[in-house]
Amino acid sequence: MKQNDAQRVVQFHVWGYTRNWDVSIKQVQASVEAAEKLVQPLSHYTSSAVEQLEEYVKNIGATSEQIDQVVKCIIADIKNMKRYIPLFHRLWNRF
Repeated sequence: MKQNDAQRVVQFHVWGYTRNWDVSIKQVQASVEAAEKLVQPLSHYTSSAVEQLEEYVKNIGATSEQIDQVVKCIIADIKNMKRYIPLFHRLWNRF
Protein backbone atom coordinates (compact mmCIF):
# COMPACT_ATOMS: atom_id res chain seq x y z
CA MET A 1 0.00 0.00 0.00
CA LYS A 2 1.33 3.42 -0.91
CA GLN A 3 2.03 5.77 1.99
CA ASN A 4 -0.41 8.43 0.76
CA ASP A 5 -3.12 5.82 0.30
CA ALA A 6 -2.48 4.46 3.78
CA GLN A 7 -2.83 7.94 5.25
CA ARG A 8 -6.15 8.42 3.43
CA VAL A 9 -7.44 5.09 4.71
CA VAL A 10 -6.45 6.04 8.26
CA GLN A 11 -8.10 9.46 7.90
CA PHE A 12 -11.23 7.82 6.54
CA HIS A 13 -11.60 5.86 9.77
CA VAL A 14 -11.03 8.83 12.10
CA TRP A 15 -14.04 9.98 14.11
CA GLY A 16 -15.70 13.01 12.47
CA TYR A 17 -14.08 12.48 9.06
CA THR A 18 -17.39 13.09 7.30
CA ARG A 19 -18.33 16.11 9.42
CA ASN A 20 -17.39 18.56 6.63
CA TRP A 21 -19.55 16.59 4.23
CA ASP A 22 -22.50 16.85 6.61
CA VAL A 23 -21.99 20.59 7.05
CA SER A 24 -21.91 21.18 3.29
CA ILE A 25 -25.04 19.11 2.76
CA LYS A 26 -26.88 20.96 5.54
CA GLN A 27 -25.88 24.32 4.01
CA VAL A 28 -27.39 23.29 0.70
CA GLN A 29 -30.55 22.07 2.40
CA ALA A 30 -30.87 25.36 4.30
CA SER A 31 -30.41 27.40 1.11
CA VAL A 32 -33.00 25.37 -0.77
CA GLU A 33 -35.50 25.53 2.11
CA ALA A 34 -35.07 29.31 2.42
CA ALA A 35 -35.70 29.74 -1.31
CA GLU A 36 -38.75 27.47 -1.14
CA LYS A 37 -40.20 29.47 1.77
CA LEU A 38 -39.86 32.65 -0.23
CA VAL A 39 -41.29 31.27 -3.48
CA GLN A 40 -44.25 29.24 -2.22
CA PRO A 41 -46.37 32.10 -0.79
CA LEU A 42 -45.65 34.50 -3.68
CA SER A 43 -48.59 35.34 -5.90
CA HIS A 44 -46.63 37.95 -7.86
CA TYR A 45 -42.98 38.82 -8.13
CA THR A 46 -41.85 42.24 -7.01
CA SER A 47 -38.40 43.60 -7.69
CA SER A 48 -37.33 42.87 -4.09
CA ALA A 49 -38.60 39.29 -4.36
CA VAL A 50 -36.69 38.82 -7.62
CA GLU A 51 -33.53 40.21 -5.99
CA GLN A 52 -33.93 37.79 -3.09
CA LEU A 53 -34.43 34.93 -5.52
CA GLU A 54 -31.28 35.93 -7.41
CA GLU A 55 -29.37 35.92 -4.12
CA TYR A 56 -30.71 32.46 -3.27
CA VAL A 57 -29.70 31.21 -6.71
CA LYS A 58 -26.15 32.52 -6.12
CA ASN A 59 -26.03 30.87 -2.69
CA ILE A 60 -27.32 27.57 -4.05
CA GLY A 61 -24.77 27.74 -6.86
CA ALA A 62 -21.92 28.29 -4.40
CA THR A 63 -23.07 25.51 -2.10
CA SER A 64 -23.59 23.30 -5.13
CA GLU A 65 -19.89 23.70 -5.91
CA GLN A 66 -19.14 22.63 -2.33
CA ILE A 67 -21.27 19.53 -2.82
CA ASP A 68 -19.43 18.77 -6.05
CA GLN A 69 -16.16 18.87 -4.12
CA VAL A 70 -17.63 16.59 -1.46
CA VAL A 71 -18.78 14.12 -4.13
CA LYS A 72 -15.32 14.14 -5.74
CA CYS A 73 -13.74 13.47 -2.35
CA ILE A 74 -16.14 10.60 -1.64
CA ILE A 75 -15.50 9.06 -5.07
CA ALA A 76 -11.74 9.34 -4.56
CA ASP A 77 -12.05 7.66 -1.14
CA ILE A 78 -14.15 4.84 -2.56
CA LYS A 79 -11.68 4.25 -5.39
CA ASN A 80 -8.83 4.25 -2.89
CA MET A 81 -10.57 1.76 -0.63
CA LYS A 82 -11.53 -0.51 -3.55
CA ARG A 83 -7.94 -0.61 -4.70
CA TYR A 84 -6.93 -2.48 -1.54
CA ILE A 85 -9.83 -4.89 -1.18
CA PRO A 86 -8.48 -8.41 -1.68
CA LEU A 87 -9.53 -10.18 -4.86
CA PHE A 88 -11.25 -12.98 -2.91
CA HIS A 89 -13.60 -10.49 -1.20
CA ARG A 90 -14.38 -8.74 -4.46
CA LEU A 91 -15.32 -12.04 -6.09
CA TRP A 92 -17.24 -13.26 -3.04
CA ASN A 93 -19.38 -10.08 -2.83
CA ARG A 94 -20.13 -10.22 -6.52
CA PHE A 95 -22.33 -13.30 -6.15
